[in-house]
Amino acid sequence: MKELRLEYIIMYKELLFLRAKMMIVVLVVAVMLMGCSKGISNDTPEAAAKTFIEALINGDEDTLNKINRSSSLDYPTSYLLSDFAPEYADRKIEDFTFEVISNEKVLAQSKDGEKKWTLRIKKIGDGYFFTGK
Repeated sequence: MKELRLEYIIMYKELLFLRAKMMIVVLVVAVMLMGCSKGISNDTPEAAAKTFIEALINGDEDTLNKINRSSSLDYPTSYLLSDFAPEYADRKIEDFTFEVISNEKVLAQSKDGEKKWTLRIKKIGDGYFFTGK
Protein backbone atom coordinates (compact mmCIF):
# COMPACT_ATOMS: atom_id res chain seq x y z
CA MET A 1 0.00 0.00 0.00
CA LYS A 2 2.82 2.39 0.88
CA GLU A 3 4.52 1.63 -2.43
CA LEU A 4 1.35 2.49 -4.33
CA ARG A 5 0.97 5.77 -2.44
CA LEU A 6 4.62 6.62 -3.07
CA GLU A 7 4.16 5.89 -6.76
CA TYR A 8 1.14 8.22 -6.91
CA ILE A 9 3.09 10.95 -5.15
CA ILE A 10 5.93 10.62 -7.66
CA MET A 11 3.49 10.71 -10.59
CA TYR A 12 1.78 13.78 -9.10
CA LYS A 13 5.11 15.59 -8.73
CA GLU A 14 6.05 14.72 -12.32
CA LEU A 15 2.69 16.03 -13.51
CA LEU A 16 3.20 19.30 -11.60
CA PHE A 17 6.70 19.63 -13.04
CA LEU A 18 5.35 19.04 -16.58
CA ARG A 19 2.64 21.67 -16.04
CA ALA A 20 5.23 24.16 -14.83
CA LYS A 21 7.36 23.54 -17.93
CA MET A 22 4.33 24.00 -20.18
CA MET A 23 3.41 27.27 -18.46
CA ILE A 24 6.93 28.58 -18.98
CA VAL A 25 6.77 27.69 -22.69
CA VAL A 26 3.35 29.36 -23.05
CA LEU A 27 4.57 32.52 -21.29
CA VAL A 28 7.73 32.74 -23.43
CA VAL A 29 5.71 32.34 -26.64
CA ALA A 30 3.19 34.97 -25.49
CA VAL A 31 5.94 37.47 -24.71
CA MET A 32 7.59 36.83 -28.07
CA LEU A 33 4.31 37.33 -29.92
CA MET A 34 3.62 40.57 -28.07
CA GLY A 35 7.08 41.82 -28.97
CA CYS A 36 6.52 40.99 -32.63
CA SER A 37 3.27 42.86 -32.95
CA LYS A 38 3.65 45.66 -35.42
CA GLY A 39 2.69 49.11 -34.27
CA ILE A 40 2.39 52.10 -36.52
CA SER A 41 4.98 54.80 -37.00
CA ASN A 42 3.30 58.06 -36.00
CA ASP A 43 5.69 59.85 -33.65
CA THR A 44 5.87 62.91 -35.91
CA PRO A 45 3.50 64.46 -38.47
CA GLU A 46 5.84 63.35 -41.28
CA ALA A 47 5.99 59.76 -39.96
CA ALA A 48 2.18 59.64 -39.73
CA ALA A 49 1.88 60.93 -43.31
CA LYS A 50 4.37 58.29 -44.52
CA THR A 51 2.48 55.57 -42.66
CA PHE A 52 -0.79 56.74 -44.22
CA ILE A 53 0.56 56.86 -47.79
CA GLU A 54 2.38 53.53 -47.37
CA ALA A 55 -0.88 51.94 -46.15
CA LEU A 56 -2.60 53.24 -49.30
CA ILE A 57 0.20 51.87 -51.48
CA ASN A 58 -0.05 48.45 -49.80
CA GLY A 59 -3.84 48.47 -49.51
CA ASP A 60 -3.26 47.78 -45.80
CA GLU A 61 -6.66 48.03 -44.12
CA ASP A 62 -5.31 47.30 -40.64
CA THR A 63 -2.77 50.13 -40.76
CA LEU A 64 -5.30 52.53 -42.29
CA ASN A 65 -7.70 51.74 -39.45
CA LYS A 66 -4.97 52.55 -36.94
CA ILE A 67 -3.76 55.81 -38.55
CA ASN A 68 -7.13 57.11 -39.82
CA ARG A 69 -8.95 59.35 -37.36
CA SER A 70 -10.96 61.29 -39.91
CA SER A 71 -14.70 61.64 -39.59
CA SER A 72 -16.44 58.42 -40.57
CA LEU A 73 -18.40 60.46 -43.11
CA ASP A 74 -15.34 62.09 -44.72
CA TYR A 75 -12.70 59.38 -45.20
CA PRO A 76 -13.76 56.01 -43.84
CA THR A 77 -11.17 53.31 -44.36
CA SER A 78 -13.37 51.44 -46.81
CA TYR A 79 -13.61 54.58 -48.97
CA LEU A 80 -9.85 55.14 -48.84
CA LEU A 81 -9.24 51.54 -49.90
CA SER A 82 -11.78 51.51 -52.71
CA ASP A 83 -11.29 55.00 -54.17
CA PHE A 84 -7.71 56.05 -53.37
CA ALA A 85 -5.60 52.92 -52.80
CA PRO A 86 -5.87 51.64 -56.41
CA GLU A 87 -4.29 54.89 -57.65
CA TYR A 88 -1.29 54.25 -55.38
CA ALA A 89 -0.91 50.50 -55.90
CA ASP A 90 1.83 50.80 -58.54
CA ARG A 91 3.93 53.17 -56.43
CA LYS A 92 6.52 52.81 -53.69
CA ILE A 93 6.96 54.93 -50.60
CA GLU A 94 10.34 56.03 -52.04
CA ASP A 95 8.39 57.70 -54.87
CA PHE A 96 7.08 60.33 -52.44
CA THR A 97 8.43 63.33 -50.59
CA PHE A 98 6.89 64.60 -47.38
CA GLU A 99 7.01 68.17 -46.19
CA VAL A 100 5.43 69.58 -43.04
CA ILE A 101 3.83 72.82 -44.26
CA SER A 102 2.02 73.90 -41.09
CA ASN A 103 1.22 72.75 -37.60
CA GLU A 104 -1.36 70.22 -38.81
CA LYS A 105 -0.64 69.79 -42.53
CA VAL A 106 1.83 67.61 -44.40
CA LEU A 107 2.30 67.76 -48.16
CA ALA A 108 2.74 64.27 -49.61
CA GLN A 109 3.84 64.55 -53.21
CA SER A 110 5.06 62.00 -55.72
CA LYS A 111 8.44 62.84 -57.20
CA ASP A 112 6.94 62.80 -60.70
CA GLY A 113 4.36 65.39 -59.58
CA GLU A 114 1.33 63.27 -60.50
CA LYS A 115 0.14 62.71 -56.93
CA LYS A 116 -0.12 65.64 -54.57
CA TRP A 117 -2.08 65.46 -51.38
CA THR A 118 -2.12 67.87 -48.46
CA LEU A 119 -2.86 65.67 -45.46
CA ARG A 120 -4.34 67.02 -42.27
CA ILE A 121 -2.33 65.34 -39.53
CA LYS A 122 -3.34 66.01 -35.94
CA LYS A 123 -1.71 65.12 -32.63
CA ILE A 124 -4.05 62.90 -30.64
CA GLY A 125 -2.74 61.49 -27.39
CA ASP A 126 0.82 60.24 -27.88
CA GLY A 127 0.82 60.17 -31.67
CA TYR A 128 -0.13 61.90 -34.89
CA PHE A 129 -3.03 60.70 -37.03
CA PHE A 130 -4.63 61.39 -40.41
CA THR A 131 -7.78 63.49 -39.89
CA GLY A 132 -8.61 64.47 -43.46
CA LYS A 133 -7.55 66.58 -46.41
